[in-house]
Amino acid sequence: MANVFIFTANNEPAQQRFRITVEKGYDLEQILPFIEDGTHRNTLRQVYTDSTCYLWGEAENSGEARSEWERMSEGDLIFGYRENAIMSVSHVLSKMDDPELADRIWGEYGGNPFRLIIFMTRPNLCNITIVPQMFKYLDPTYEGLTKLGSDKLETILAHYVSLDDFTRLVFGQDFPSSFRHSL
Repeated sequence: MANVFIFTANNEPAQQRFRITVEKGYDLEQILPFIEDGTHRNTLRQVYTDSTCYLWGEAENSGEARSEWERMSEGDLIFGYRENAIMSVSHVLSKMDDPELADRIWGEYGGNPFRLIIFMTRPNLCNITIVPQMFKYLDPTYEGLTKLGSDKLETILAHYVSLDDFTRLVFGQDFPSSFRHSL
């Protein structure tokens, strides 16, 4: 069963990072020369056929970011969150720990590179406020990178049968069949 993760962009520097690498996307050709692993480079070329990649980075020391990031797998659902609202819905394609690449893309914030990098599918952008009726599925607030609790995931699946149905009905999103999740 896929997991659901939430990353936050609650302050202006994080929102700026979101606009650059999630909302707009980032030129893959600017990243590839800095990825040493040839297999990873080839995978990214195959996935991002239009040469625009979508990615997010977390600083390793931001709370439980490392342990949450390590739990993340290809195909997991990932939401972008800001100020009590979901602003993007995507799937994890791959991840890598690379402080030098992170520094080239985002620079450092408070002396910490956003080294825990998550490559994701082209996000479906939205601005869905988390209202009280949604609290059984999502918490009203998030900080840092967070894995959705198993109780909330089970409730989503009990009410919507699949994560695909949940994202389609709650966020008005639909994903290609290769990324659909069901029981």
